[in-house]
Amino acid sequence: MYARTAAARANSAQAAAEDRALATARSWLECFNDGDREGFRAHMHPEVVFVRRALDRVERGADLVEASYWQWRDQFLGLFGEIDSGFGNGERAAIETCWTGIFKPARREITFRACSLLTVCDGGLLAIVDYYDPLSFQRQLGQA
Repeated sequence: MYARTAAARANSAQAAAEDRALATARSWLECFNDGDREGFRAHMHPEVVFVRRALDRVERGADLVEASYWQWRDQFLGLFGEIDSGFGNGERAAIETCWTGIFKPARREITFRACSLLTVCDGGLLAIVDYYDPLSFQRQLGQA
């Protein structure tokens, strides 16, 4: 009986950790969608690292990561990200996000997907590794 109870507690703790990582990712994205810079920043660890695989770029630190996201957001009207699927595992989460918005320079509405791997530490995002297909983005703009 004790072994089953201990196992159930361990499974419950594991599920809570999974839920925390994914919940942090969802809440962080909600702040971004709402234009809430303070809330967005509050979800990041001070030493956060943002890796954009498609562009081979890395930003380090909350100031640079926040600026990078807001510079990107400012290129769109009505940019909105919705998590299509996601899961958490300990302090990590993976999300697939569908982004839609009007790309200002081309005056075109676009929709594209991205996958992000997120690591949470001390309640804040410590690492954000972003993957998206730039070809899909370029095709919608008539560039490929």
